[in-house]
Amino acid sequence: MVSGVEAIGSAFDNMIDGMIRGQETFKQAVLKLGSSLVTDAIKTATQIAEKWLAKELAQTNATLTGNTIRTTSTISANASAKAASAATGSSTVMADAAKAFSGTYSSVAQIPMWAGY
Repeated sequence: MVSGVEAIGSAFDNMIDGMIRGQETFKQAVLKLGSSLVTDAIKTATQIAEKWLAKELAQTNATLTGNTIRTTSTISANASAKAASAATGSSTVMADAAKAFSGTYSSVAQIPMWAGY
């Protein structure tokens, strides 16, 4: 990318050179200088915009990737929590069933006609 000072210097040199050689009048040289400066300014602005856009796209991509990883992690953690909860629930049900059976057996064992069985 040509710096602004270099672009102005080059355009001014071309203007002077053209006038010395008699190829253009002062008016033509000034118009050519203005046109050259505008063209260089547009090129510079376009390059700046391209770099900015590339940076923004990279940041957006990084954000989307981070969100995907975070969402996947959350889903995985929720699945693990549900599995742990189900395992805890299952062991609680079995413990409660054992207590209920024990209580029932104790009650039934007290009945004289079932005592021998």
